[in-house]
Amino acid sequence: GKRTKLTFELLTIKDAPQPFTELQIKTLAPGTGEIPEDGNAVYFHYTGYFRDGMVFISTREEDNPNLAGRLEEPHIIILGQGQAVKGIEMTLKQMREGERARVNVPSHLAYGEEGVPGMIPKNCSLVFEIELLKVSKESQRDLDRNLVERLTIENEERLRNEKEMATAMADDSVVEEGE
Repeated sequence: GKRTKLTFELLTIKDAPQPFTELQIKTLAPGTGEIPEDGNAVYFHYTGYFRDGMVFISTREEDNPNLAGRLEEPHIIILGQGQAVKGIEMTLKQMREGERARVNVPSHLAYGEEGVPGMIPKNCSLVFEIELLKVSKESQRDLDRNLVERLTIENEERLRNEKEMATAMADDSVVEEGE
């Protein structure tokens, strides 16, 4: 697959030869909405980069090198439940709804000494670009229910489309036989 490479100036040293030691957040576009807190559901887009600018994961179709499968929609988590790496959760808690930020995340606030086999090296500092889209009071149960409803609708649409295609193909074959 094609890998996207983005060049940007890191917040510390131009080519960041050494790993980050602390979380560094830079606002790219300010937000005007509320600041989320633990227990809130947060909807956000994010793109993860290695320090050399190579993308390893993204929820945005244009940035997604398909390394992480189908992610082209906002990520949703309940804040404070450990559903994202610490550095992302810490950043989200300092952002306003609508804000876009770039954050340098040191290894110990990302994937740490373990890394992610085959994807993120051990002790790897990372850069994330995050856009906080929505802060909500939904519970995990609400989110799960919404997901089940959405998947059911998508499945029904897919089945309807398959049925229509099968009908169209059957109609085509009747025409061919009559020629």
